[in-house]
Amino acid sequence: MMAVFQMYTGRPREAIEQVSRAMRFNPLHPQWCFEILGMSLMIARCYEDAVKVFSGMREPAYHVHGYLAGCLAKLGRREDALRHRERMLEIKPDWTPDHYRKDPYRNAEDIEHIGGLMRLATEAIE
Repeated sequence: MMAVFQMYTGRPREAIEQVSRAMRFNPLHPQWCFEILGMSLMIARCYEDAVKVFSGMREPAYHVHGYLAGCLAKLGRREDALRHRERMLEIKPDWTPDHYRKDPYRNAEDIEHIGGLMRLATEAIE
């Protein structure tokens, strides 16, 4: 899907448009469409919208809980951030704030932004 490429190459607004359109055309879209939409919203700094999308996922992967913790911490929702961080660590006990660096982001600003969210989630909770 083009939206994944756009998200990883520093074009989150285009990714949001692309995946939103795909979801409208196919109401039975796969769950990972929510993940791509939420990640793109997060990268675009639309934290409240990202939280809504991530929270609507049936069975989010550990990293989605991490992204939720970061977005929620950024929004000042410490207790909710803590809950998602704890859930993430239940699923992936060896998680670190730099775990996201395994993803193929090409834009240095996005890498720093996501890292900042992950550190914020950790700092707000510890």
